[in-house]
Amino acid sequence: CSSGGGNRAMLATLGFFLGAQDIGLFDASLYSAGVSGSTWTIAPWSYLYATQKMSLVDFKDQLINKLNTSILPP
Repeated sequence: CSSGGGNRAMLATLGFFLGAQDIGLFDASLYSAGVSGSTWTIAPWSYLYATQKMSLVDFKDQLINKLNTSILPP
């Protein structure tokens, strides 16, 4: 279960998922729940995993790339 808090919750949830995966806990989990910002990790990664088998590490790399890209013109 993950809490809200915008970008902080999104990144904390991703960190929790990656840590849980590293120790083998993630594979033993059936459900995840979140509110607000944590769903910014849960929903897109769940979709990408279901449709493209995207790993958490690949999702993290894609997220970092998106966060480093400004929407404002140079």
